Amino acid sequence: METKDIPFDLLNELTSNEAAMRKFSMLTGEEKERISNLTHTFNSKSEMKKLVQRIADDDSFWKT
Repeated sequence: METKDIPFDLLNELTSNEAAMRKFSMLTGEEKERISNLTHTFNSKSEMKKLVQRIADDDSFWKT
């Protein structure tokens, strides 16, 4: 998955959380796509913030 394919809101939140950005950058393309697809169901900025914080805090949630 290329940067241009990451939803803007997700990319915007990732840039404000260094730990999440670092972890996201190390994921496989499939894992990134799985996370990206989750964002299409979000209705608020707070949901996106929670997702990005979860990326920073949880090393395995996107693998299931």
